[in-house]
Amino acid sequence: MKRSYELAMIVATDLDKGIGKDNDMPWHISADLKRFKELTSGHPIVMGRKTWESLPKKPLPNRENIVLTRNLNFSAEGATVINSVGDLEKLNLKGEVFIIGGAEVYNLFYAEISKLYLTYVMERFDCDTYLEFLKLKDWETIHESEVLTDEKSGTTFKFIDLKRKN
Repeated sequence: MKRSYELAMIVATDLDKGIGKDNDMPWHISADLKRFKELTSGHPIVMGRKTWESLPKKPLPNRENIVLTRNLNFSAEGATVINSVGDLEKLNLKGEVFIIGGAEVYNLFYAEISKLYLTYVMERFDCDTYLEFLKLKDWETIHESEVLTDEKSGTTFKFIDLKRKN
């Protein structure tokens, strides 16, 4: 049976595929946060419990927030809580559904993801969480921005939109 939705992953990684440090992003790139909001607004977003707990404002507005956790007693005000990948199938989702992290959740859904919205941070940061499983050879570039620089931090990055190769 074909799903009524498509899974997309949105993530920022550094040169070493690092995505986080101490349950936070090790960089601050205003354009990345703006792009995240523009792409995910109006769409369901799926995240792990730790990502939910790290959000400064919960739930993220104008999005159906879905939290995946093994904790059967966990509740998240303003969000739908699921306890397995299969539980996502039971929700009546349509269109593009964004997987927003963290690393465990990206890994759980990776094989099912058909689109990847990548912010490629062109520097090395002190990270404790990595996406070792991310293989760009499995993906075809749809769009790649020029190299951009964050005005405040001076961090260089580019946006790359990819689709999974058949």
